[in-house]
Amino acid sequence: MITIGAGQTNYANCYGDGVRSVGRPADGSWASDKTAQRGLFRTWKAVGFRDVLDGTSNSIAMGEFTVANSQRSILNYIARLPDVWTFPIVQPALCKSGTHIDQNRPKFYSTTATGLWPRGQRWADGHIHETGVTTNLGPNSPSCIRSGDDNDGLFSVNSYHQGGAHVLMVDGAVKFITDSIETGNLNSQPVSQNGGTFLPSGSASPYGIWGAMGTIANAEVIPSQ
Repeated sequence: MITIGAGQTNYANCYGDGVRSVGRPADGSWASDKTAQRGLFRTWKAVGFRDVLDGTSNSIAMGEFTVANSQRSILNYIARLPDVWTFPIVQPALCKSGTHIDQNRPKFYSTTATGLWPRGQRWADGHIHETGVTTNLGPNSPSCIRSGDDNDGLFSVNSYHQGGAHVLMVDGAVKFITDSIETGNLNSQPVSQNGGTFLPSGSASPYGIWGAMGTIANAEVIPSQ
């Protein structure tokens, strides 16, 4: 789907470093995965300052992103990965490169990429793929959703600024985060209560400083920015 239109926004809520079911309701209904929902914002769940145990200056509240413009840019659309990104394989690295990326123009999706979903649309909908960001891949990276489920995915912070993008911290500070921020092991499975190859509940973010900035109560050490 490549459309532009109603209810546009450039500001997205931070859902943390989750991937598996990160966009599902966090109230215990409909296959909720509370373990994966570690950011300030969660679907159908109120979170307050008291819940930000990592400190309001260390935790991201929101990030900027660009709005769909019909150009197939990795900044403006989310790619659906039906062939290589299927449960339980949801490593961020599979979103960063592959046949869905134009090899000659890596800032654009290839013509064979299907199911592109526009970002920054229908802000009142509140769905994660409309108005959410996660801290897995660094700023200005592609965004991807798993085949068959829009609630499993990576939703990158991005902008038209050279070399990075802005985030809003919970304490109100605005920080410019460079594309080269440390992102840990992008081949790691995310944290999830589903067991198997997923990391267990309470694990430190496998996605480095960037992943740690997205969590609000995980006690990771974040160097001064």
